[in-house]
Amino acid sequence: MSEEKPSEKEIVLVLHSVLYALQDALGEPGNKVLIYTARKIPLILGKFGFSFEKDKSPEENVLKFLSILEETELISDVEFSRIDENTFELKIGKCSLADTKVHEVLKPERVFCPYAIAVASIIREIISEDVVLIESEFTETGSIAKMRAYKYVVV
Repeated sequence: MSEEKPSEKEIVLVLHSVLYALQDALGEPGNKVLIYTARKIPLILGKFGFSFEKDKSPEENVLKFLSILEETELISDVEFSRIDENTFELKIGKCSLADTKVHEVLKPERVFCPYAIAVASIIREIISEDVVLIESEFTETGSIAKMRAYKYVVV
């Protein structure tokens, strides 16, 4: 019996798959999962030592988080920007999980990138409004996700 622990990449792959399955089971673009998850992720990130800096902008907090992910080499060629007052865009040029062909296998037409959900949770924590993913595109090597902040969300 092997005592080898799973790698970080293997753990993230499993979490990606579970989140995709949950979203797909709802039979809709997973905003219910997104809202629920976005409210819980800050608690989990805190356990890994990531702290939110409410005196800084959402962009500064998100870029801090993304730099940590880039250091792990899980993602690279990342861009995050504010399109307008309430709309943001996350572009992941290269995701190491896309190398596993997870996008092709799971056929994520109706689901959102889990990294985008984490980013939405950071924005939510900083501006105290719910953030909904409004568009998500999976590419062969990464993803593009747009999200929008709302004062009130009904799910």
